[in-house]
Amino acid sequence: MLAETFSGQVAFVTTSEAEMKLADTQAFAHNGPSLVLADVDFETATMAADGLIEEGVQAFPLHCDLAIDNDGKAAIGEAVYDFGQFDFAPKDIRINAVCRSVIDTLMLHDLPHGDGTVKAEWVKPGEIASTALCLRSPGSSFMLGHPLAIDVGYSAQ
Repeated sequence: MLAETFSGQVAFVTTSEAEMKLADTQAFAHNGPSLVLADVDFETATMAADGLIEEGVQAFPLHCDLAIDNDGKAAIGEAVYDFGQFDFAPKDIRINAVCRSVIDTLMLHDLPHGDGTVKAEWVKPGEIASTALCLRSPGSSFMLGHPLAIDVGYSAQ
């Protein structure tokens, strides 16, 4: 991984317990930052934070409903109040996109696969997390405005 790439920084992660976001959260947690875990369900955010705290990660649960005007701003303000800073992206802000393919989640396992989708070709949540970490790291500082396809080669066909 990118050991300690985000050390001393504060990352703000929304919907912390959803399968894909949980993989992102865990990947960030093991690369150095303090984490603010914001979720519309405070109990969910608290459970995710408690699990990370047990692993030695500084994590703070927070209620945040991004569908409500100013709730996101208030949550970021609380993160700054609690941690003294807020680093949405390391050092600078770059706008890149991770274009995800079919993600191997529990919900997907219950669906019929009449479309020819082969399970071996599903992207794992951790693979998305690794890519997101790379895009947010100082090593990709010159990558700007790029839509990166994570689709096991599907878009190249």
